[in-house]
Amino acid sequence: MMMINKDVEVIGLATVVGFSIFATFPLTRHTNLDQRKVELLNGAAMGVLIYLLMDVFSGTYLLVGESDPLPETILLLGIVLSYLGFHLLSSVRPRRVGQAYQSAQHVSTLIALGIGLQNLTEGLALGGSFRLGLSSIVLPLVVGSTLQNVTEGFPISAPFLTERQKPAAKTVGGLYLLGGAPTLIGAIFSYLAASTILVASFNGIALGSIIYVLMEMYRGTVKRTQHLGLSPHLTSVGLVLGFTVAFLVNMFP
Repeated sequence: MMMINKDVEVIGLATVVGFSIFATFPLTRHTNLDQRKVELLNGAAMGVLIYLLMDVFSGTYLLVGESDPLPETILLLGIVLSYLGFHLLSSVRPRRVGQAYQSAQHVSTLIALGIGLQNLTEGLALGGSFRLGLSSIVLPLVVGSTLQNVTEGFPISAPFLTERQKPAAKTVGGLYLLGGAPTLIGAIFSYLAASTILVASFNGIALGSIIYVLMEMYRGTVKRTQHLGLSPHLTSVGLVLGFTVAFLVNMFP
């Protein structure tokens, strides 16, 4: 009976963590935002992703930085192959005039994939903690991951902020699900079995995808600000704000 209760607890907590990403869903329904505000918010989204990149790398390197070089090698391979894979995937992005919306959806999908892979490893950590009986770190892990996931939803919606044609709710909902649901999947899997190699693999893939997405978002921001004659400082201020908020949020646990 106790085992059943523990199973339910793992699933319940992982669900809360994973689906907290939907907290920023209302942002996708906003229309007619001032372009300056859009660039500020895009900068904030990049700031969140930069913090996420640093957070994932530092946490993973502490885990794999042992005498055994295999996890480090797998981490590196994951980063390189993921970056190249996303680069090839991006080559099929629509580029014809009048398809800006499809392009935004493509970038948003890449962001959701990267965040989903990272959240998969968060789920692995949560489920593994339960499996190992590390109850003292479960609550801080849940609180920290939940707060972080709230901020992670914003980068997924950011590419649509520059588009006049807003995405359907089910489209964005699917992207948020792609970013958040892997937490639950990872927690269930890790509760049954997990390994350092597995975490290194998925984190490497997540890191490569986030690096690629950041470069794509930055290039797009530079082109828009130059075309519209906006100050590039807007993006820089937003980036600092986004990074600071993500940093402060993760200080709570």
